[in-house]
Amino acid sequence: MKSNLYSLTAFLTISLLLLVAESLAQSRMVTGKVTVDEAGATVPGVTILVKDTNLGTVTDVDGTYSIEVPGPAAVLVFSFVGYATQEVALGASNAIDIQMVEDSKVLQEVVVTALGIKKEKAKIGYATQEVAGETLVKATEANVASNLTGKVAGLTVYAKSNLYENPEILLRGKATLVVIDGVPTQTDFWNISPSDIESVSVLKGTAAAALYGSLGINGAIMITTKKGKKGENGVEITFTSSNQWHGGFIKIPDVQREYGMGWNGEYAFKDGKGGGLFDDYGYVYGPKLNQPDPTTASGFVERTQWNSPTDPVTGELVPLPWITR
Repeated sequence: MKSNLYSLTAFLTISLLLLVAESLAQSRMVTGKVTVDEAGATVPGVTILVKDTNLGTVTDVDGTYSIEVPGPAAVLVFSFVGYATQEVALGASNAIDIQMVEDSKVLQEVVVTALGIKKEKAKIGYATQEVAGETLVKATEANVASNLTGKVAGLTVYAKSNLYENPEILLRGKATLVVIDGVPTQTDFWNISPSDIESVSVLKGTAAAALYGSLGINGAIMITTKKGKKGENGVEITFTSSNQWHGGFIKIPDVQREYGMGWNGEYAFKDGKGGGLFDDYGYVYGPKLNQPDPTTASGFVERTQWNSPTDPVTGELVPLPWITR
């Protein structure tokens, strides 16, 4: 029994060693050169990976590489920033040269800069970030500025608790300029609909100061609204809806009816033209109302008030009863 067990163990060990030896025998070294244009220019740092493995390497300063590849059916994956990722099946070849192809989607991405000028994102020399208008109409907020929360690095939006009060917008901790279709504005963000926005570009640092002066020293939020485009046919209708509820008074306060307008018990109003005490501030509390005065025709204290008639003979305002209206 033990003899059979030893024989089986020896057989499995030998089989495993043979498989490992066969695998090692199939491994091979693949070399090559990676260029980035027709003239043969090279760049260091192009990543080469063996597909579906964790084996990889990068090109050196001359654009050359070497990598040990297991098995005859391996596929190499070449990738570099700004260029399209390429996959190459090795076959029987041990030398693979490849020319990278520019990724037009990356290089042709445009952003709206100062004065509404569009430039390729890859060619501008300052930090910028683009927010597509489509993202602003998904789970919309009542205020456009609140929709930018979490979508732009370094942008902080502080919502206010008061009804229809604009949120505070800080870019890298400082107040920033808002520009709509190339025009600097102090707009109320409640008046802008997310559905009307094509894109939002955020210029960071002092880039916006080049054209907007000191207003753009802390950067700018560039809002571009939608417009008709040449060549588009048909009519497109989009419907979105959002609602906001704001808690009002839990209880309407009682209106006092014991004191008239004035300040500290003194009457302020006279003729509405600055002729009263305290420049017609109109504060409460003034003199107490409904005070009896037997010397007047009404039987109450009388004062000239905002609706007092004018005496046609003297031209003076006629006092009226100082009573609750």
